[in-house]
Parts: sequence; structure tokens; C-alpha cells
Amino acid sequence: MDGQPADPARLLADLASALTTASTDLDRVVECAALAAAELIGDGAVVRLANDQGIFDRAAVHHPDAGLAELLNQMLPRQQQHVDAGFAREVRDHGGAVVRNNLTEAAMREIAGPLWEYLKRLRFGSILMVPLIADGTYLGNMSLGREGTRRPYLDEDVQLAVDVAARVALAVATARSVALLREERENYRVIVQTCSEGVWKVDAEGRTRFVNDRMAEILGVSAEQLLARPASHWQPDPGAGPWWRLPERRLHERRLRHDDGHDIEVQLSVSSLPAPAGAPEWLIMVTDITDRIRNRELGERLAQMQRLDSIGQLAGGVAHDFNNLLSIVSGANELMLLEVPPGSPAADLTRQIASAVEQGAALTRQLLAFGRGQPGNAETVDVLDVIAELEPMLRRTLGEHIELRCPVREDNRAPCRVRIDQGQLHQVIVNLTTNARDAMDAGGRLSIDCEHVLVDRAELGDTMPDDFDDKPWFVRLAVSDTGTGMDAVTLRRAFEPFYTTKSAGHGTGLGLAGVYGIVRAAGGLVRPYSEPGHGTTIKIYLPASDEPAAPHQAGPVEAPPADAGPLHVLVVEDDPALAEVLRRLLEPGGCTVTAVYNPHAALALLNTMPVDLVITDVVMPDLTGPELVAAIHRHRPGLAVVYTSGYTAGVLGERAHLEPGAILLEKPYTRAGLRDAVSRALARRP
Repeated sequence: MDGQPADPARLLADLASALTTASTDLDRVVECAALAAAELIGDGAVVRLANDQGIFDRAAVHHPDAGLAELLNQMLPRQQQHVDAGFAREVRDHGGAVVRNNLTEAAMREIAGPLWEYLKRLRFGSILMVPLIADGTYLGNMSLGREGTRRPYLDEDVQLAVDVAARVALAVATARSVALLREERENYRVIVQTCSEGVWKVDAEGRTRFVNDRMAEILGVSAEQLLARPASHWQPDPGAGPWWRLPERRLHERRLRHDDGHDIEVQLSVSSLPAPAGAPEWLIMVTDITDRIRNRELGERLAQMQRLDSIGQLAGGVAHDFNNLLSIVSGANELMLLEVPPGSPAADLTRQIASAVEQGAALTRQLLAFGRGQPGNAETVDVLDVIAELEPMLRRTLGEHIELRCPVREDNRAPCRVRIDQGQLHQVIVNLTTNARDAMDAGGRLSIDCEHVLVDRAELGDTMPDDFDDKPWFVRLAVSDTGTGMDAVTLRRAFEPFYTTKSAGHGTGLGLAGVYGIVRAAGGLVRPYSEPGHGTTIKIYLPASDEPAAPHQAGPVEAPPADAGPLHVLVVEDDPALAEVLRRLLEPGGCTVTAVYNPHAALALLNTMPVDLVITDVVMPDLTGPELVAAIHRHRPGLAVVYTSGYTAGVLGERAHLEPGAILLEKPYTRAGLRDAVSRALARRP
């Protein structure tokens, strides 16, 4: 290099500044190092860097002569070269500067190998190679060459080269760290932005410092909107403590407020992060579990309904068999009453038996209402009209200590028409209000509301009717009280038959069970909501009807025939004891009674004798009552028929479904009821 040499200290300072400026770009660092080494120490310079696998993968050359610079570039191996290959290994193993002055051809071959002729064409007489080492890690090397033999590398040149190499190694290590940090940051960004959980960072003041896109999506806003609002903004209960400071290393289920105002269920995992200034920050992983909670609740609800239906099947069967027994007791008791003197102790005893039978019958009716559901005589009624009809009676029975609020019929209020037995709808409303009254011993408010609503699947859940998509309109009847409320265990069992929280003698436990059975039979659903100390709301969903409400009028009374004459009655009953009671109840009225115990015997007998009337049980082995009557009417059209059953009309299955207008005598029955049914059946004969 010609001219007055520059101040090495200043040049090193300029080099440090240039390397610092270029430290974020590894290629610029290498180029800057080659330029500085050539200018400071001369004449030409090559800087090579090795990767983590020990392969030289990056290099830069500089020489003031462009032609010689191209020769330097051509000397670089075109194939991957390992740091252990050739003269580079000696430099690495030496760990310090390696100098070769007064180069001979042999020395050139040793240093450049097959490329020694390039070195010869460069006319280098001296070579100086320095390893680039930072924190004990070998990063590459810096090679310098001077033309001719009159300017060998001296000790001060070597020291300057070592100083330059140290600065270059530090800059290379910094550039690599910056590149690695950028890569890791980008990887972190991709991971955070693509993970299925929301990521939320909150500082000690409750300010949002970072959120990923998923977190913004969970709350229904953009990330920018989320950053602009404090974390407490999304907390439904303003009085609750900071949700982001929950205990660590645990999963928490909480509610957050969606931007549209509804609450969502989330699962939180909280970790505290030490901030540089010492103030703690919190990193919260947020999972939206709204669907999971809803599915869990629906699963519990479905399991409860299946359990109730199973109990109902059992209760219905027990009630049917019990009604048969009550029929025998009732019939035998009436026969006894015919034989005992009026006013005698025996007569008093028979009246007590009759009263007990009636109480037992009322109990089985409630069991059947729960067990199998009984739609009864379904008709189109407006629930608002039924509530208005019951309101005066409800006010009297509730007492002055309870405020009753009922819906007000308005001109613009949609009708609330449903298909249901009106008497059963009365029972539903009365049972619900009675239950609510008993939960408010100290008084309170009872509210009845009724609306014609379009209900979505989220509200009804998976237990909705099968034809929901065809009939999404429902009438929603809600009965709410401000009473004691129920805990989760009580709420799950509230509709089980005989389950009651009242003291002995103050409830049968069939009120809500009957409501459940009636509503299910009408194609509806029951949804209870309650918390201890916050009252109870029971919502009834009944499919809405487009038909106009039926007018309430008494049906025609069928008069018995003036002179029926002697009758031959065929009794078909699979319980022999009950068949005998029927015979003895009918014979005093002038009837001849023949009893058989299965339908096939009845068909055989009808071919051999005249019969005026058939009294048949509905549910029997082999053939049901309606199937038997259909077979009879094919040969004896118009023959009078009376059905009897321990079930009610609404609970009979498809095979036992009665034809329209059929006369059904529900067990247990009285002698008067039996005679009335016979008279009505005979009055219909052609």
C-alpha cells in the first residue's frame, strides 16, 4: 500500500463502527471485514465463514486491483470445503495467526493445493491467515496476501490482523445471533398465530400487551381493538377479582364477555412473566370451551331424560298392574256394599275402602302421566286464554303473601296456540305454581310468562323433537319464583317420581313428574333453571299450532236405550279375578255374562252364540283389544264394544290405539261407571 499509513487506532475504530452498522446482515459483515482487512493490512483479503456443520458456506474477497480480485474469487473452492481440509485445518488447530513470508512454490502448493497456480498468478510473496473465534467457537478465517517479497508481514501487522479478526468474529457472532433471534421470533410468531388457543399477555396494570389472532377471534374483535381495551373490559362480573391473576399450574374455567354481549365459557392457564422493570406480567392461554360445556350439559340432560324415561316405563307398568288390583278391590267392595245394611259399621268400612281406592287411582293417574305420557283429548288451545282462565283461582290459592304476575293479552301479541288436552294443561300450570308457592314460605313473587317464539337448536339442544327443522316455532311457557331455589343435585332429580324435598305428609313427589310426562306426551320439552337463593324458572316448550283454538262446548250426551231387554255380554279379560268381578257387577242388572281370558277364545265363542256387547281389555297377549274388535267387526259389524284398561287412552301404544269415538272405561272403575259405559255403547247400535 502506497502513501502515508493511516492511524491504526482510527482505522480500527472506523472498522468497529462499520461492523456495528452492518451487524444485522451477515453478508454485509463479511464484505466489510474483507474491505477493512485489505485496506488496513493489504494487499488482498479473503474472509470465509463456516456453518454449524463445519462447512465453509459464505465468503467475501477484496483487492484494489479488480483483476486480482477476480483471481482471489476464483481461488475459492467451488465444492463444499470442510474446515478440517487443507491449510484451513492448520489455521484452526493453531488457534492463532499463521504467517508465511517469502513464499516458495512448495509453500504455495501446501497452502492452496490444486489452486496453487492462482496464488502464483496473484504474485503474493507473503500470506497471513487468522482464525475467527468468538467465545471459543471457530467461525471461519481471514486470509491476507501481499505482493512481492519486499514487504513481509511483521509482528505489528500480525497484531493488527488479530485485532481486526477479533472485531470481525464478534460482528459475525452478533449477526448470527440477530439472524437466529429473527428466525426464532418468526417461528414464535407463526406458532402463536397458528395455535388453536388464544394467547393473551397482560401487564400489572391490567393492560393488554399482546394477543394473537385466535384470541381476538374468540372475543369477536380485531387484535387492535383488543389491545386498546383493558383486560377487565371482558369480565362479565365487574366485582370479581382480576381473572388474569388466577393461580398458576392449574386449569380454570371462567366466563368472558364476547363483544356482542353474550358470555362465553373459556378454560384458562395462567403463567407469570418477570418483566425487565421488575413489574410482573401474565401470559394466559385461553381455550373457548363454550361448545364443550354446552355438549356436556346436553349430555347430562339427555342422560337425565333417558333415566326419567326408564323410570317412567317402570312406573307406567306398575301403575297399570296396580289399576287392575284396584279394579278388583273396587268391584268387590261395591258388591259388598249391596249386601250390608245401610248405616252399619260394615257399610262405613266399605265407604272407607272406596275412598282409599279413589286415592290409589289418583296416584296411578299421576304415575301414568309421568310414566308414559298421556296426551288425552288433544285440542288446539291458546295458552294465554288458559292462564287468564286460571288466574283468579291461582290468586286465591297462592295467598296474599305472594305477588302473582301473569301475561297481559295485548292486541299485537301473537297467539300462543298448542295441541294439548286442556285439562292436562291446567294440571301443568297448577302443579308448577303450587311448587313455586311452596318454595316461598316467607312470600315473594311468582311470574308466569308465555310467548310464541322461534327457537334455535342452541336453546333446545340435542333433545329437541325429531321434526324440529319443520316446526321451529314453539310456545314457551315460563313459571318463575323468587324462592329458595335448588342446588344442582336437587335440580337433576326434580322430575323423578316420588322425589321430594318436602317433609313427610306434605307432598307425593309426583307434581313435577306429572308435568314432565304431560309435556313430553304433547311433543314438548321441559327446561329447569335454578340456583340456591336465586329462585327457580321452569320453561315449558310446546310445539306451536297454526290451527284456530277450538270453542269450549259440552259434547252431546248419549241417552241409554229406553228398554234394552236381556243382554248377553262377552267379557274378554286376561286377569280371571277381574273378569269374575265384572261378571258379578253386570249380572244384577239383568245381563248374562260369559267371560273368557284370551282374545282367540273370544273369537271362537262368537261363532257359536249370539252376543250383544263385548267388554274387552286393551292390552292382552297375542292380540290387543283394538285388534280383537277389528276381527270381530269383520264378521259382526256394529257390535257394541266397551274397552277397559289400566292405562289411559293417551299412553296406549300404536297396536293398542283406539279408534275415534271408542268408549274407554279406565281402571279402576265403579259399578255406576261400568253401567254408564254399557248404556252409551248400546245407544250407538245401529
